[in-house]
Amino acid sequence: MKMILKYYVLQLKNYWCQLGMRIRIEIIILFTIFYAFFSDKLVTYFNSVLNQPNTTTFGLAALILHVILIVAIIPTPFIFFNLFPKQNGLINLQLQPLSRTNTLTLLIIHLFKYELIIFLVVTPIFTALAISTGIISLLYSLFLFISFLLFSLLIIFFFIIRSKKKSLSILYYYLIFFLYFLLFFVIYWWSNIFFYYNLLVLLLGWIFLYRYWRAQWILSDSILLRFRTSIRRGGPYFRKLTYHNFPSILPKSIRPFFVKDILGYIRNRKYMRLKLATLLLYLVLLIIIEIYFSQHYNALISLITILLVWEHYSHQFNEKYVMKEPRCIIKVLPIRYHQFSIAKFLSEFLFIFLMLGIIFLSMVYHRLPLPQILEIVALILLFSMFVLYMIIIIRVIFYDNPRFAGYAYHFMIIFTLVMSYNFYLVGPIITILIILYLQYISYRQFVK
Repeated sequence: MKMILKYYVLQLKNYWCQLGMRIRIEIIILFTIFYAFFSDKLVTYFNSVLNQPNTTTFGLAALILHVILIVAIIPTPFIFFNLFPKQNGLINLQLQPLSRTNTLTLLIIHLFKYELIIFLVVTPIFTALAISTGIISLLYSLFLFISFLLFSLLIIFFFIIRSKKKSLSILYYYLIFFLYFLLFFVIYWWSNIFFYYNLLVLLLGWIFLYRYWRAQWILSDSILLRFRTSIRRGGPYFRKLTYHNFPSILPKSIRPFFVKDILGYIRNRKYMRLKLATLLLYLVLLIIIEIYFSQHYNALISLITILLVWEHYSHQFNEKYVMKEPRCIIKVLPIRYHQFSIAKFLSEFLFIFLMLGIIFLSMVYHRLPLPQILEIVALILLFSMFVLYMIIIIRVIFYDNPRFAGYAYHFMIIFTLVMSYNFYLVGPIITILIILYLQYISYRQFVK
């Protein structure tokens, strides 16, 4: 196990050293601002909560921890089934004589790697908990957090061995954790024995981990091998659609790259399924707002649309849906920056245009005044254009590393919203300056 940990630590160190000095300084500065700002805000908020009656340090720590766990545990099945089988580290080491400890260590390392963005986001939360509630509450929260991430990995492993079907395994996995969280919140709000409940679950979890992993660890390689498949393509209709019979709706300088992106999207079944699921979810949320929260219709529809656009377009950094750009396009082909960027923008703007049409029709049905409809649509349109613009810039800068580009994308969106919300004048100015700087870096990366 020591050798494996050393290997991945050196790998991370070498990757950090390969980044340019400018990029490393930018990462450190932006993360420091993010960390300091949210830590200060959360300390103030946690102290105000602790001043309320019947609020204890362990109670606050447990509540915050379980909210974080819900976010961290949800993606584990998708990481296990879709990302683990593609990991070169697991593929290259599958022929080695690894022990059960080494095998578990490998799985944990790769799980933590894909959960890295969650760790970075919750770092200010744990810092604020340490300052507000004390070091004991922090250690309690960290131990529970790491333990439950480990349990989530073992539970999905347990169910896939017995059910043999991925859909049933995911269903059982979410059912188990739904029951756990439901019971925890019931105990939390109605009694003070939630601490003993956590200790009991931890004890049973570690016993299960020790007994079960000793007997079943040898099957991990064959399970991952079952899901090591290539991306499935679309149906016969989309296969017949080619560059030559694609409608000519754009200038010849942009059309080849626009058609390339569109054909790549519609021939990827997982990508089309994601679009359809997002659209259905959006329609369901609009219906729920109309039925139960009609008095806050304008604010909620704007907020939900902005959050959905932000979250949905994070798939642009997931190779399950969008492959990374070939090096020949960025470095070799004699194309101009505006041809590449405009084609990328328009290929994804089609989905935004569909969402804006749904918003417009729903507001007309709701009989809102036309100026108010145009104001909301314009706000969502500007935010969507900003998101797509940032995606294009960041994907060019990190064209060979989609995962790192995803981290930069989420951080930039959070930074922009926080700065603009708290500093009405300075925030937008700083945001514009950062965007111009990133635009310059993106252009230089493309043309050099």
